[in-house]
Amino acid sequence: MLVVTVDDRRRHADLVEVREEVRRGGRSDALVGVARAGLEIVEPEGVSHASGRVLAVPAVVEERSLGEVPVGLAPIGERSRPDTRGGAARAVAGDNAVGLHDRPSVPMAPVSERQSLPAARRASTFERFGTGAAVAHRVVIVALPGTFVLDLAVAAQAFGRRPSVFSKIRDETEEPYDVRVCGGGALGTSLGFSMSELGPLSELADAETVIVPGLEAPWVPQDPALLAAVATAAARGARMVSLCAGAFVLGQAGVLDGRKVTTHWALAEEFRSAFPAAELVEHAMYVDDGSVLTSGGMLASADLCLHILRLDHGQAYANDVSRILISPPHRVGGQAQYATSTTRPLTGPLAPAMEWMLDNLAEPLTLQIVARHVHMSPRTLERRFRTETGESLQAWISRQRVERARALLEETDLTITNVAHTSGFGSTQAMRRHFLLHTGASPRDYRAAFRAPLPV
Repeated sequence: MLVVTVDDRRRHADLVEVREEVRRGGRSDALVGVARAGLEIVEPEGVSHASGRVLAVPAVVEERSLGEVPVGLAPIGERSRPDTRGGAARAVAGDNAVGLHDRPSVPMAPVSERQSLPAARRASTFERFGTGAAVAHRVVIVALPGTFVLDLAVAAQAFGRRPSVFSKIRDETEEPYDVRVCGGGALGTSLGFSMSELGPLSELADAETVIVPGLEAPWVPQDPALLAAVATAAARGARMVSLCAGAFVLGQAGVLDGRKVTTHWALAEEFRSAFPAAELVEHAMYVDDGSVLTSGGMLASADLCLHILRLDHGQAYANDVSRILISPPHRVGGQAQYATSTTRPLTGPLAPAMEWMLDNLAEPLTLQIVARHVHMSPRTLERRFRTETGESLQAWISRQRVERARALLEETDLTITNVAHTSGFGSTQAMRRHFLLHTGASPRDYRAAFRAPLPV
């Protein structure tokens, strides 16, 4: 028996890699990688090696934590599984030891504690028993009327059966996830066609990860039976995942109270109004809040799914899946670089002054200059501007200049310096500072992402 002792609970991904290598035949370079990562390899009697080559590797790899909380490799909730070999679960090194194949049931920690648990406490993808049989991690995707087809397809592709080309870069003899799509019958999608042969909602009863894709009109109240099933799964300890507007469904089920979450940037106002008890991180690409993970709009679902694969299998596995998807394993920046200000007609007593400022963004626009133009004192102008717009005059001007710069970066070949002066920032340093604040990206990176080069 090869026992891997983990003295740092953040090393879950490294241990998963070792487990996979041992399962394939115990390659010694995997063990070297673990040693470099700060993990300790303990070899009991009967296991020998020479010249760096492991001569004997039994079928069992076990993990034990030197910390207070055992590092579990069971799916979320750490539900106990039957011991197919018979007999009680074995302890490797006292009460803190938890075996890979048979582990005692561990009750879920309170929400306040689960929010800060390290990745090692999250789900692994499958357990192996003494018979060699595999029990895949059960993923249930919830399809609802008006489900976004793209969100559902991304989740199914990320966790479902791998395409045949995947075998060219990784030999995966077992599917790590058992993916089900439930919906209780035929449903219409966001693109107008219907899906049939969906599983019943009862499949949520033993789901270890529940995924809710985005949907049209997410603010519409959902079926109480569905919400009860989702809430029960969450209380049982299932990992809860929402993609795009699917966060509204988790919110209606009461899963998001006190949680950090995100959703599509264009739905931020509606989400805050509907779920004030949740902490919305508006411009995040995705948010990992322990057992609740949420993604931003549309293709941000791919970012979150790859993040989950990285948690479950390690970075190398997620990278291989990203190579098949032709999608970066991790994108820099958040949704802010994709969000635009909602265009609203300028109304109210200060509308003429705002029109004048938009026409003169390239000129100096201090509070005193604008106040002289509208024949008000600076203090009166600032007070009335906040009342009418909800923000300070300088904050509004800065946001309008960023929007002007974005348009110029996307639509023109002006240099970064010319864009800065045309937008009224006065210098590239000032534009970069404000641009990063509003979009999360530098002007140069933004142009590279949003202005495709002309074909040669």
